[in-house]
Amino acid sequence: TSTLDWCEENYAVTQYIAEYYNTLSNISFLIVSVFGLKTLRELRVEELRDYLALGSLVVVGIGSTLFHGTMQFHAQILDEVPMIYVNSLAVLDRQENNALAILFTILATIISVMYYITKDNEFFGNCHASLVVVLIFAPPVQLKRLYQKFGKYHPEETFSNLWKVYWYSIITYLGGFGLWSFDNRHCLVLRSAKEKVGFPANALLEFHLWWHVFSALGGYGVVILLCWMRLIALGRWDVNAEWKWGWFPKLNSMKGKTE
Repeated sequence: TSTLDWCEENYAVTQYIAEYYNTLSNISFLIVSVFGLKTLRELRVEELRDYLALGSLVVVGIGSTLFHGTMQFHAQILDEVPMIYVNSLAVLDRQENNALAILFTILATIISVMYYITKDNEFFGNCHASLVVVLIFAPPVQLKRLYQKFGKYHPEETFSNLWKVYWYSIITYLGGFGLWSFDNRHCLVLRSAKEKVGFPANALLEFHLWWHVFSALGGYGVVILLCWMRLIALGRWDVNAEWKWGWFPKLNSMKGKTE
């Protein structure tokens, strides 16, 4: 069995799925990945690493589905270890240093093996958190350098939108993490509240469910931000972000719209 058990009660909805809502919510990763991959094709993005970074979110979603559906340790590994590789891919997404790529690959492998052997949740959490910290602080540095080099070739709106996508990614991911943390620390309070509101409104109080939704949105945001920055560096003046439904960033080509 797994070394973790979340606040959602096991097999409460059906005998076939351990954590029903936590399992179904992983469709968020599939939705944002398919949406992002479609966008990359529309923009004719050629670099494989951008496709891999978005595709890796699907792997996280599949692993999480297996874990929450079964609550078995082998499935837990499939849920958590891919997060290390996803974050490593994102960290390396804009790097041209092959030695650094090899180093991160070795590091991710060592973390995976050690976690599998020790089953130490605190060790894994610290490793994951370290990579997240890098992803929070690295993009602003890269954005400033990008503006210094290419700012004169692009309207201010472009870089303003780049920063909006960055903050969108950070706020959604950390907001989801906050809900995840509350779910862990105040499970009894949440279970009491879920009993009072009853089905189906109780699903809204499954905060781990919202962690999946917001971390998928945050992961998607980081990947398209890094992809967009790369396109600017390659001279793609035509790309900008459209905010669908007022809150979801989608990269579009302005070619044809301004001609």
